[in-house]
Amino acid sequence: MRGCRHGTAPPPCVAAGTARHLLHAWLQARHLLHAWLQARHLCSSGPDSIPSRVLRACADQLAGMFTDIFNLSLSQSAVPTCFKMSTIVPVPKKVKVTELNDYRPIALTSVIMKCFGRLVKDHITFTLPDTLDPLQFA
Repeated sequence: MRGCRHGTAPPPCVAAGTARHLLHAWLQARHLLHAWLQARHLCSSGPDSIPSRVLRACADQLAGMFTDIFNLSLSQSAVPTCFKMSTIVPVPKKVKVTELNDYRPIALTSVIMKCFGRLVKDHITFTLPDTLDPLQFA
């Protein structure tokens, strides 16, 4: 098969309720503080118009509140609607644009949600077994 490595076993199955347990209330304010302080300062703000420099400047005051919101979101397996919003910006694929297909849509999401998504991804990746293929994606 194309793309498969011979001799590797499939990843172990995870029981139905385990995924929720892996994410339940694990996030601490220090995790969020670190993510916000590491956010790129040139990162585009999304529909909320909150730039990363504002989050860095107010991180100490906001981290506790957003930690509670994110842990509640994880425990309910639901993301608040306001965090799902994005701004679509058309970016030219070519130097000379002649039709709509010459544009690529780029979705700008909030810096808050980008950091939250990165924290969840890092946590899930950390909890995965070492037997997974390092070239696995999607």
